[in-house]
Amino acid sequence: MATERNRALVQLFLREISENRARVAFDLVAPAARITDLSRGLVSGRDDERERFHRLRVAFPDLSIGDVRTVSENSKIGVAYVLRGTHRGPYQGIAPTGRPVETRCAALVRVADARIAEMSSVLEGRSVLRQIGVLASSAAGPSERPPPPEPEPAAVTSTFSPVTRETVRRFYADVVGRGDRAALDEITAPDVLDDPPPPLARSTGREGLHHNLEMWRGALDGWRVEVHDVLVQGESAFAHVSYSGHSRGELLGFPATGRRIAWSALELFDVGGARIRSRQPMLDALALVSQIGDPSTRHAGTLRLSVIGDDD
Repeated sequence: MATERNRALVQLFLREISENRARVAFDLVAPAARITDLSRGLVSGRDDERERFHRLRVAFPDLSIGDVRTVSENSKIGVAYVLRGTHRGPYQGIAPTGRPVETRCAALVRVADARIAEMSSVLEGRSVLRQIGVLASSAAGPSERPPPPEPEPAAVTSTFSPVTRETVRRFYADVVGRGDRAALDEITAPDVLDDPPPPLARSTGREGLHHNLEMWRGALDGWRVEVHDVLVQGESAFAHVSYSGHSRGELLGFPATGRRIAWSALELFDVGGARIRSRQPMLDALALVSQIGDPSTRHAGTLRLSVIGDDD
């Protein structure tokens, strides 16, 4: 089956990266591959990405990948994972601190002619800067807040589910886009978990999710969500979306600036019985918060990591 073959190729690429065999891994990438940093909207090629990975490995020589999830559909594979390592080499001008780092990452990959043809990625760069001491850590520690409860394991399946696709479509169109509370109650579980990176608020339950979405809708004039891609595999979904609006109200404790704010995210869903059980948006909160007006991040606004990880 084409979907499984493509997924296997991406898994091989990620495994070779994880085992520090970048030369072998990048032989699986097409010479003219398009590689996008979604946080900054920058597009590069295979050689540039290989060089960035080399610099990252120098900064974090014990780099490892864990907690991997994949969602595959035809030629596209969504990957969510956790990057771990120790800051033992220079990173973006920051001297080694010896501090451990753990941060969430995601990538959307397209395979063509048995090679990786496109790859778009995000990394929670703000948490990296907090953990290596560039930004002050909160009282809650490096992760900034306690971990979410462990979700029930989803069934492993490669079956395409139109119910899952329709549920995710309605979430973005009706719940996020229009603020329809009745639709939210209909298509989410009572204890739905929404787990974006800090400083965005995590919520458990419909009321908390509704409150958080209304905060964005109320603070950003001309609020817009654009869905670029949705992959579905059984009761899991992986989406590439963009959000935008103009700052017209207080947001995350900062006053309105009137500026346009825009960001991209890769989002992982668990769906059961046509109801969303969890959503995990993965984005670079550093880039987002610096647009909103956090003065503590402006000086570090160009710092970020770019890495693709392993899949078991």
